[in-house]
Amino acid sequence: MAGSTMLKLIATAFVCVIVVAPQAKAHYAPDPLSFVLEMAVLSPCYGFMETGKTDSLFFNELFCCVGFRLVNSFAYSSQTSLRDTCYIIENFVKLFKFNLEYGKELCRKCNINSTYAFEPSINCSTLRLP
Repeated sequence: MAGSTMLKLIATAFVCVIVVAPQAKAHYAPDPLSFVLEMAVLSPCYGFMETGKTDSLFFNELFCCVGFRLVNSFAYSSQTSLRDTCYIIENFVKLFKFNLEYGKELCRKCNINSTYAFEPSINCSTLRLP
C-alpha cells in the first residue's frame, strides 16, 4: 500500500513537470529533473505534512529528516539551487495542499534552519545566499 502511494506521488510529480513546467515559461521554472528528485526525496515527509501527526502511515521521521537535510544542503550550494529548491518546496506545498505550520514544525523536528521553506511571504526570485 505504501508503495502504491509512493508511485502516485512520483507520477503526480511527473505530470506536474510535463503539464505545469511548459506553462510556467513566462516566469522561472526549476529544472524538471531537480523537481522530480526533490519530490522523491521529500516523499517520506508526506504523511506529516498532510496531518501534522508522526503516527501517519506515510511519515518516516528518519528518512524525512535525512531527505530534508539533503535538499537543504543542495539549496545552499549555489544561488540557482537556492531558487530552484524554494520553487520546488513552494510547489510541493501547493500541489498537495499541505499546512505551512506543519512544515515549520517539520523544520524544528529535523533541526533545520531554513530561510526559504514554508513561509508564504517568501519571494523565491529575490532569495539570496547568506
